[in-house]
Amino acid sequence: VKMVMNLFDLLNDKLDFLETYKILLASRILSPMFKDFETERKTLQYFKLNVSVSPTLSMEVMLRDIENSHKMNEKWKDLAKRRKGMIQDASVMNVISLTQNSWPKNTLASRSNFAAKFPDHISEWLQEYSKTMLMKDRARGHLVVCKSLGSVVLSFKFNDKKSYRVRMSPSQASLILLLKKSGGEMSYSQIANTLEMHTEQAMNLLISVRFFSF
Repeated sequence: VKMVMNLFDLLNDKLDFLETYKILLASRILSPMFKDFETERKTLQYFKLNVSVSPTLSMEVMLRDIENSHKMNEKWKDLAKRRKGMIQDASVMNVISLTQNSWPKNTLASRSNFAAKFPDHISEWLQEYSKTMLMKDRARGHLVVCKSLGSVVLSFKFNDKKSYRVRMSPSQASLILLLKKSGGEMSYSQIANTLEMHTEQAMNLLISVRFFSF
């Protein structure tokens, strides 16, 4: 933190620096491993003391989005485990709700043409989350799913021996679950139609997961 503050003091164009910092902050706090809210708050507070409030306001909203999402996910996990009839394993899902106008444009850029359709049970989880969680917090509006964002952790066991946990994109996970369900016997066009993407995109996606065995 001190290094960032010292660098900030030396800069002539602090606003340009803050624009870059905002993009890096978005990448950092969207990581599933992010937990250091206090350090980020202190850094933003320091920026506010040296520039007008406006450039840092959206970054404070971004940080608050992530913090609120973590709290909402804890409530969701508890609800999913306790409620009878809740979709099986729904408690493993974490949702990050973002305030669209506060985040860098490239973070929320629409890349739907490159995102695979979610498996049916994931779509059901999201519908249930929207219905049960966002209805309690009407100020957060409605849920628009960014399929190209986020990550998925899948567990694998090779040769019935050691288990591995692998983090990947939602599209890669959707493809692997689809191939596992089908026994791996699908053409490029069948994969593309099922995942609602172009055949060339399906081919590229398949190449990205070629090291897995189905």
